[in-house]
Amino acid sequence: MSSLPTTPSTAHDPIVISEDRVIRYTFRERVIHWLAALSYIYLLLSGLAFYTPYLYWMASILGGGPTARFWHPWFGLVFAVVMFFMDVRRATSMTKLFVGAGLFWLAILLVFLLSDYLSRGWLPILRWL
Repeated sequence: MSSLPTTPSTAHDPIVISEDRVIRYTFRERVIHWLAALSYIYLLLSGLAFYTPYLYWMASILGGGPTARFWHPWFGLVFAVVMFFMDVRRATSMTKLFVGAGLFWLAILLVFLLSDYLSRGWLPILRWL
């Protein structure tokens, strides 16, 4: 066991704490994995409940039909973001550059979208300003 490194040189190398304990994944990696797993389970159950009336009883387990219908797209977004960053973490530097550029483009798009939305006066609080 002494041939294993005490500090990881890459993302795949385990960390040796003592002779009988090896940490293969960091706490962050475990949290990301569990977020992906739990969001996938929720998406699977709510998706099956919406797919057929025979399985709609699963929606009652998830808080009822309207509640499951509200949370389903949000859990889908959480799952997509977690899976995206799980893959980007071990990507090459060129991929990370393109991901950064894509996130910058997304931020610009959201600023333009928000400025258009706020300029139309659809929010009642802005009519008083």
